Amino acid sequence: MRRAPVLVAAVLLLSACGFHLRGDVALPPEMQATYIYYKGRDASLLRTVARSLALSGAGVVREPDQATAVLSLPVASVGRRVLAKDTNGRPREYEINVVLVFSLHAPDGFVLVPRQRVQRRENVVLDPAQPLASEGEVSRAAQGLRDDAIWDMLRVIAAAELQPRPVEAGEESE
Repeated sequence: MRRAPVLVAAVLLLSACGFHLRGDVALPPEMQATYIYYKGRDASLLRTVARSLALSGAGVVREPDQATAVLSLPVASVGRRVLAKDTNGRPREYEINVVLVFSLHAPDGFVLVPRQRVQRRENVVLDPAQPLASEGEVSRAAQGLRDDAIWDMLRVIAAAELQPRPVEAGEESE
């Protein structure tokens, strides 16, 4: 019973500071039936974007002619590079970089959210005492950054003032 006041206080503090669960993004009603235009090879990324949209209340459709909005992802990359090696030449520290470039269009081609870029970067230092865990650590960090970048993208869309405008020269309407 003594834990109840502490739990209530923690919940109140978290809500007062603006803490929200990841799925708490209010997407515009134009995204009630969203088609995801993505020609990349990372099926896991596509599933994660679709799942994140669904958690935020947007429907995902399989055909563009069923869509009320088209989310275009021309660039979705996860890169990593070695920053430091140990004396045996094994990687000791990685830099992981996630980049998403996106735009949101109405089915008639009008731009709802112009082309934007979201980027997340993090360094991962590996424990030399755990050489077998290294690859898993890097993969988990990359997955976490990718998920964070997807939620950043959805927050940008949610914050945008949707005022449809025609596609201008140089913009893509995938």
